Amino acid sequence: MSLKLRPECIGCLLTVRLNEIARSSKSEDEALRKGLAFVERAVRLMKESIELTRLATKLYRCAIELCPEIVDYYRELKRSSVKEALSRLEGYKSRMKGLEGYERFELAVKIAIAGNMLDSGVAGHEPRWLDPADVARTGLVMDSSKELYELVCRGGRRILYLLDNAGEAVLDYVLAEELERLGNAVVVAVKSEPGFQNDITMDDVVTSGLLELFERSGIKVVETGTSASSIHLDEVSCDFKRELGEADLVIAKGMAHYEYIADEKLSKPVFFLLTPKCEVVSNAIGAPRGSFVVTKKDQKRQLEPPQ
Repeated sequence: MSLKLRPECIGCLLTVRLNEIARSSKSEDEALRKGLAFVERAVRLMKESIELTRLATKLYRCAIELCPEIVDYYRELKRSSVKEALSRLEGYKSRMKGLEGYERFELAVKIAIAGNMLDSGVAGHEPRWLDPADVARTGLVMDSSKELYELVCRGGRRILYLLDNAGEAVLDYVLAEELERLGNAVVVAVKSEPGFQNDITMDDVVTSGLLELFERSGIKVVETGTSASSIHLDEVSCDFKRELGEADLVIAKGMAHYEYIADEKLSKPVFFLLTPKCEVVSNAIGAPRGSFVVTKKDQKRQLEPPQ
């Protein structure tokens, strides 16, 4: 069952958007005028009873229509987050030295999930960096990582990896590089402009130097063709649909991808990597807020061993 608007979602969605408008407006009067206009539109949208990630996407697009400066606010926030992540990258990677097999893979998974704590789009959640030693000690509350490892450890898979937040993408590189090292072909997908909140776009990847980092490891970077919060299949590009069709399995980062894809039929294994940061997702997925989660979407089709 797809996630729909819950009473507790209303405050979260409004708070995040109104904070964006306030931060991006030139004066208090402007923030008030644009904020009231947004609330009026938001109430109408919330009455449509649509799936939660589509509602969030509509609300964000409404906010940046009223206040285009929000895009610049997030562009600067993403630039800073990626710069900080790159400065911390070797500290995380150094924890993997000397590890082999599943133990090494599991740590790469946990490093990637730690990046999901950098989400700035959830009211009441403060984005924060986790110390590499703490990440290594953190257990997976829901753990399908061994099943994922068994699918990729012999190589030969084509993996579509759906990125989420900008700084988080640097830590996703650790896992994507490990998947590539195991002999798989990895394609990472980023959102198209103007983006959604602090989610990474192709422009962010290029200007930050991340594109070069990924490509140097043989990892292909593609756009979804939409700025939606997830891969809304009626909005993504034909090129992205081809990448999705050619993939043997999908790794999806973050809450929005879980909220949307959990109810979509992609006809291939999908593994969600995230930390629940609100009660609605926490209850839906069955894991506490702030916990590390690797869970597999229920699918009938099983992958055959690679030839």
